[in-house]
Parts: sequence; C-alpha cells; structure tokens
Amino acid sequence: MKNKKFNIKAELELTTWLLGVVNSEEEYNYLLEEKARLSSLVSVLHSIHNKFIERRYC
Repeated sequence: MKNKKFNIKAELELTTWLLGVVNSEEEYNYLLEEKARLSSLVSVLHSIHNKFIERRYC
C-alpha cells in the first residue's frame, strides 16, 4: 500500500510540474501522452521483474 501512496503522490507532483512548465495545451497533452507511455513501460517492467522473482524463489 505504501508504494501506491507514493505513486499517487509522484503522479500529482508530476502533473503539477507539467502545468507550471508547459506553454500550450498541445504541449501539455503531448507530455501527458509521453508520461502514459512511460507508465505503461514501467508496469510491464514491474510484471517481468515480479515473474522473475516468483520463478527464482518458488
């Protein structure tokens, strides 16, 4: 549960930062799309890591 709280906090901080940095709605939307792609990649990497750990220790 601690990781989930950290992820929500990090997500909020990143979104707040994006709002302060971007110059246009188009740029903001582009950065949100890139952030979503990175989030998907991180999810896949976490899944692979978890499966590796399961196989190694089970």
